[in-house]
Amino acid sequence: MEMTTQQLLEEVNLNLGYVLESIEKSFKEHEDIFNGIRGRDEKAGAEAIGMHFEELERYFGSIYSASSRRG
Repeated sequence: MEMTTQQLLEEVNLNLGYVLESIEKSFKEHEDIFNGIRGRDEKAGAEAIGMHFEELERYFGSIYSASSRRG
């Protein structure tokens, strides 16, 4: 998380509010994954992982898109 936050601040130059919101959202996604595993709910766990990976794809896609526009 620390590296991701640092990368957000340095490379994408986003404001701190967005970074904190992103950390909260990521924490919630991981909590949902954990709860699915803990509850042995395969469907809930798989859905939570899928949603988390979709968010990661959007996040990294926006970073690479922004860096390709700059450079």
